[in-house]
Amino acid sequence: MNIQTMREVIKRIGGWTLLAGGITALLAFQYLNSATGIFLFAVGLLLILGDPALLLMNRRDATLEGRWSTLYTSWGLLLAALIFFIIRGQIHGEDDSIAARMRLFLLIVFLFSFIGSVLLRISAGLEYSSRASLAGQKSRERNAVRASLGVLAALALFSALNYLAAKRNPTLDFSPGYFSYSEESRQILSTLDGKAEVHAFLPVKQAIRDKEVSKTLPELYQIAEDVRVMLQQLPNINSSITLEFHNADLADFQSDEFGRVSNGTIIIRALKKGNVEADDRPYVDRRVYVYTRKDMERLERETVRALLQVSSPPRMVYFPAANGERVAMQRAAANPHSLETFRELIRFYNYRIRDLGAGADWPGPIPDDADAVVLAGPTAPYGEDARNALLDYARKGGRIMILIDPAGKEDFGWLLEALNSPYAHEKALLSHNARRPGELIIQQFETHRMTENLNLGGRAAIVYAGTGYFEDMKRNPPEKNPSEGPQNSPQSTEDAPPAGPQEKPESAPENAGPKTEQESPNQNAPGDAKSDVEKPDEFKTQVFLYSPFGTILDRNRNGKQDPGESQGRFPLGLAIENPARDTRIAVYSDIAWISEMGLRYEADHRNPILAADTLFWMTESEVAAALPAEPRKDRSIQITEELKLRNLILGIVVFPLGLSLALGLGLYFYRKNRRFEGKDS
Repeated sequence: MNIQTMREVIKRIGGWTLLAGGITALLAFQYLNSATGIFLFAVGLLLILGDPALLLMNRRDATLEGRWSTLYTSWGLLLAALIFFIIRGQIHGEDDSIAARMRLFLLIVFLFSFIGSVLLRISAGLEYSSRASLAGQKSRERNAVRASLGVLAALALFSALNYLAAKRNPTLDFSPGYFSYSEESRQILSTLDGKAEVHAFLPVKQAIRDKEVSKTLPELYQIAEDVRVMLQQLPNINSSITLEFHNADLADFQSDEFGRVSNGTIIIRALKKGNVEADDRPYVDRRVYVYTRKDMERLERETVRALLQVSSPPRMVYFPAANGERVAMQRAAANPHSLETFRELIRFYNYRIRDLGAGADWPGPIPDDADAVVLAGPTAPYGEDARNALLDYARKGGRIMILIDPAGKEDFGWLLEALNSPYAHEKALLSHNARRPGELIIQQFETHRMTENLNLGGRAAIVYAGTGYFEDMKRNPPEKNPSEGPQNSPQSTEDAPPAGPQEKPESAPENAGPKTEQESPNQNAPGDAKSDVEKPDEFKTQVFLYSPFGTILDRNRNGKQDPGESQGRFPLGLAIENPARDTRIAVYSDIAWISEMGLRYEADHRNPILAADTLFWMTESEVAAALPAEPRKDRSIQITEELKLRNLILGIVVFPLGLSLALGLGLYFYRKNRRFEGKDS
């Protein structure tokens, strides 16, 4: 095909090549970090530039006389549309901000410019075809062949684009930017190496298999589209991220691949990197949960954290096993007190496990490649060497997860005292249900990184064994408590300080008392900016897990409150941090919640989530930890009578009449200025 033939073809189908090239270039612009994206972007630019390049080769072409102004206008509008698209992509803002309004304005201008450019060019091609059809018989036959070739070329082009669109599923972000990823998150995601999969389980109102058995929360239906818009940006930011949507209401996803999944779950996974060990799973898995509109505030941060987690090299977790820890138990898989499910869980989340037993340089210094250490319920007290090794590791920025076994003799009082923690472990039975003494169902949680995924909507809870708690030693001066006399109920002040000094179990005092107990550790833990500057090297303790309101210190183990037994909320989990040394330690008052009987408890609970998030909090990177949760400001619009009348006039009168008038004027001037060959004959 020579240049002249190509010019004749482009005169007719130039509008369609501009349309195909524009769409291809705009979609491929999101994938310039990959070879495929660069190739498609080059193809799009070639299609866009091919039309003006071929036509401008002969400015004296008589067949285009009087139509150059239309062509210039079409090309100018297309260039302006591309510029508007690029500028809009660099602007991000909150709802009802100047940036958000600018994005909306640029979107409107971009659409009008792009559509106007294509329509003008298509009209010019149709006009040329109609004029050429009036030529002689030979010209008609030649024009028919060229038109057929143009149609076939257009069909082949659009078929290829349709195939690529179906394979890559590209999307253009036409949203106002309310649910867009921030520039910091985009920079982090664009640098991730390797392929990652995102499987989002979201409901569809029109597709529900059985409403009676569906566990989808009603509010999730309202935000499902917002979640889709947010997640659809991930492949645009990084082309190595693939996205698939599922509906858990339409299929049973209790499988080996995904496990138990319900709508509102976002599974982010990637193939493991490096040397895969025999007991490793092929995929690194992390889950994000979104159920309510409030959860949308943390969706950006959680997805970035999850993608960082699955894209990072495996992390090493060490389990000391020389003091009766629940690590190397006989018939561990069938033993309800073992931790095999927990160990398998953390392998699934890109962690590798090493045991430190007698003869494996333990007791001794913690290995340098340790990302975290789990002290899984030692029954025998640690010796001097082991204590010094753990304290040195903690003071050098170590990450330790401590699970106390109340049946053992190790209460870690030496560690809490050395780190200036005001708490001490106390063995006692805590009851909240008379039918199940010692069993705690926790559904209210403090604000902390480890409990973020527990504060989500739903009916799930933490199943915890109430066999011990942490007592705040600073609240009760040892000199005054014994002298208060029996009439003041010493148990209520000495044995249960977190519940407050109330004696009555009424709801009002109960709610008032624990609130002060909640606030004091939270206030002491983070500290203000000045204290961080003055005393940066300081270990701070925060209670992140409490027993339910109305928990009883059940001395006679009957499940109900008797005279002399205190009632309130009792600390069950401590978070110890030192920002200067980057030390993070999580201490739990019991180990049963993470054992086989705790993680496999036949109830809808979140024990596995708390177990995984504890390790995530300890080992996540500083970049992920610094990502803030962006609150979404919802804009409430009140439709007044004036707005209703304005919308009615615009929708029924102005827009239809304006469109009809514009088309009529265009057709009038088109017919007036049209020049056909053989007009004087």
